[in-house]
Amino acid sequence: VLTQHHSLLVILYGSTFFFSNYGPNTTTFMLPSLTFSPECRSTLNGISAASGKAGALIGSIMFEPVARKYGDGTVMLLCAF
Repeated sequence: VLTQHHSLLVILYGSTFFFSNYGPNTTTFMLPSLTFSPECRSTLNGISAASGKAGALIGSIMFEPVARKYGDGTVMLLCAF
């Protein structure tokens, strides 16, 4: 159906992109201004961003070995916490 209606595909894709980025991107820029004091805001925002990226890297690297050893269900349960 979407291959015949290109405008519907563009609207669906655009709205999906908008709503998936609206919340996370808003909180990315709002939380540091509410959480950290102005004197150290940019430094602590950078440390928080780096910590999040390091956690994502560790999770990505460890996903497959842990899934092989303990099974997919256990890994999904761990990812939920």
